[in-house]
Amino acid sequence: MILKRREKNNEIKAIYDSSNIIASIFNTEPNELQLIFKSGIKYKYPNVSKSDYMRLETADSQGVIFNTHIKKYIFEKLGNVDISKILDEGKSIREQEFEVELNAKKERMFKTMKGIVLLIDGERPFDDVLDKLKTEIDEYVNKLKEKI
Repeated sequence: MILKRREKNNEIKAIYDSSNIIASIFNTEPNELQLIFKSGIKYKYPNVSKSDYMRLETADSQGVIFNTHIKKYIFEKLGNVDISKILDEGKSIREQEFEVELNAKKERMFKTMKGIVLLIDGERPFDDVLDKLKTEIDEYVNKLKEKI
C-alpha cells in the first residue's frame, strides 16, 4: 500500500507499506523504474510501461504486482542504499494516519454522546443510540489496543 507519493520534474517518488518493497522512483520520460527493497538493494528496470508502474503504485500489495508485472523486465542492480530515513518516514506516516483514525473515532463517539443527552432531555427512547455508542466505544478501544 502506498504511504506517500511525490511527483516533480517527470519523476514520481513513492514510499510503500510493503513487506519487501519500500520505495520506488519512476522517471516518466524514459519509463525507467527504480525499486528499493527492504534489504537495502536498489534495482533499475528500464522501459517499464506506465500502466505497469501504475499497477505497482496503486496496488494493495506491491509484491504481487512486482511478481506478476515488473519481474518480466530486464533489470540492473544499482547497489545498496541506506534505507533508515525511508523506514523512519514510513513509520512517521503510519503513526500520523493512526492518530487521525483514532481522533475520528473519538469524535464520532462524542457526537453520539451529545445526541444521547439531547434524547434524554426530550424524553424520547434512546436504546438504539446507546447501542450505537457501545459500538463506537468498542471500535475506539480496539483501535487503542492496536497501538499497544
